[in-house]
Amino acid sequence: MARRGRKRKLGNRVNGRLVQSSPTQTLPQGYAAVYVMWAEGTGIVKVGKSNRPGKRCSVIQIGNPFTLCVAGCHVMPDEIACNVERSFHRTHDGRPYHIRGEWYRLSPAEANRIVADEAAKFGVDTLSGVQSGATEAASSMSRMWDYNVA
Repeated sequence: MARRGRKRKLGNRVNGRLVQSSPTQTLPQGYAAVYVMWAEGTGIVKVGKSNRPGKRCSVIQIGNPFTLCVAGCHVMPDEIACNVERSFHRTHDGRPYHIRGEWYRLSPAEANRIVADEAAKFGVDTLSGVQSGATEAASSMSRMWDYNVA
């Protein structure tokens, strides 16, 4: 039987670049992503960690008045991702642009740059698309998310 209802929207264009809101891929075992989720049309982002950022976005979308999309995804080994996310929050909580919890008043580009800087402290280069120690699957997943909002 055919499914009825609206077709699922797979992404939006922001400044001419694709930002996906619901990819179905899961990162390989042992890898996670520090993601930047953007509330469209606002200067508000959420920074978190997940092995399924698109699914996480869908879950957070429930009860959120703004349309959310994943505006950046920094793939790395799971243990390092935990450290990068923790370091980001410890460094930036209490700053004037911190709203509450994992939400910040930053542009997606600023948030992605800060996450990349935090990852670099742990020896992970998330901007080049080539990550030392990453498997081919994790590298290809990283390239899938290579459309950070400018």
